[in-house]
Amino acid sequence: MEHHTVIYGRAMHEAVSQYFLRKLNASSMEMGELLDCFEANFDPQGFLDVNHQEERFRIGREALTRFYKDEESRKSTPKFIEKDFSFVIGKNKITGRFDRIDMLEDGAVIMDFKTSAIKTQKDAHKRVKESKQLALYALAYEHIFGVLPVSVELYFLESGIIGRHELSEDDLDNIKEDVLEVSAGIRQQDFPAKPEYKACTYCAY
Repeated sequence: MEHHTVIYGRAMHEAVSQYFLRKLNASSMEMGELLDCFEANFDPQGFLDVNHQEERFRIGREALTRFYKDEESRKSTPKFIEKDFSFVIGKNKITGRFDRIDMLEDGAVIMDFKTSAIKTQKDAHKRVKESKQLALYALAYEHIFGVLPVSVELYFLESGIIGRHELSEDDLDNIKEDVLEVSAGIRQQDFPAKPEYKACTYCAY
C-alpha cells in the first residue's frame, strides 16, 4: 500500500500540471475541471483512517481553489511543463523532468511544485536555497541550454507561497561533487544506513 503523502502529492501535482499544460497550448481550464482532475487522481489508500482521508481531500481542494484564483490573476504562460531532461556528468547519465520553466527577459526560471506545509516566506526561501533537487535541475538546464537559469523556485501549493533562490556556479560545483560521490558509492554497492529522526519521520517509506 502506498503512503498517503505520495498519493496526495501525486494527485495535487497532476492537477496543477494539467492546468499549466492547458495554458501552454493556449487553452483554458475551469476550476471545476481542475478539482475533478484532483479527485480522479486521489487514490483512497494509505491514509490513517476515513477522517484523515477526507481531511486531506478537503485541504487539497481548498489549496487548488486558491491556486486557480492566483494563477488566473497572474496571466503568465510557462515555456515548458513536464519537460524531460538527460545529461552526462563523468560516467553518469542523469535523467529527470522539470515541473515548469518560465522564460523572463533576463533568463529562465525553474519551478517545482510542493505540497509541504510551509507558512512563511522566509522558510520558503530557505527550502529553495537548501534544495539539492533544484540545484540538480539548474545543472541540467545549463548542460542542455548552455546558460545558467536566473533562479529556481518552489511553489508550495497549500499556502500559495513561492520561494526563490538565485544560483551561482558555486552551487552547481557542490551538486556536481554530490553526484560523483553518490555514483561512486552506488558502483561500490556502499549503502550504509543513516537513520535520523527528522529525515525518517518525513520519509514515505
